[in-house]
Amino acid sequence: MGGRSWQRARSDDQVEVRIRSLLDAAAALFRRGPYAEVTLQAIAREAGFTRSNVYRYFTTKEEIFLALYMGDIDAWLADLDSTMPGPLSREEFTERWLEVTFRQERLLALSHLLAPTLEANVSAEAYRDTKRRFAEVLVRVGVIVARAQPGLDPEDIQRLLTVHQALVAGAWPMCRRTDEQQRILEDMGLSDMWPDFETTIRDAVDAYLRGVMVRKGRIGE
Repeated sequence: MGGRSWQRARSDDQVEVRIRSLLDAAAALFRRGPYAEVTLQAIAREAGFTRSNVYRYFTTKEEIFLALYMGDIDAWLADLDSTMPGPLSREEFTERWLEVTFRQERLLALSHLLAPTLEANVSAEAYRDTKRRFAEVLVRVGVIVARAQPGLDPEDIQRLLTVHQALVAGAWPMCRRTDEQQRILEDMGLSDMWPDFETTIRDAVDAYLRGVMVRKGRIGE
């Protein structure tokens, strides 16, 4: 894409269209190549913007990333809310948690980039806004999880989210392999030595919930 020059947006709807164009362009580039190689200029070109147009909405690539990431978090939350309408057993909760998580593949792919992005070229305002929105996410997830697992207190829920984020950020890039890489590992007889992402997350979430229940005396060792 490229070559056309956007006029200044004159309404909230037009601004939203411009921002969505930039986010879609960034998402396409993040899928096609390494995050570190994606530049603000490349995002502008992909969206058909000039670089000066982009600066009306975002000042850095990192701020575009954060907007994209938080939009995916909102989608994850909405899915989680509708998938967990009431109390669930530990096993049911784990399965539904995983179903929702695996439906957000782009969020999984971006999660390991969150911490280094927040430490990079992000303005104080964008940093504060991101942290504020994450605090709101914690509250919203807390309501959903407490409804599905009434035995968990707020600290339990916060730890669950911390465990989940850490595992996703670490396990997703470690477990993902191209078809060629998978064939090489199979030829070497090593394919079973690398962890399966779904099994890793399922076991961790279930073990955490089981540990909380044991600690609270709700189930035996």
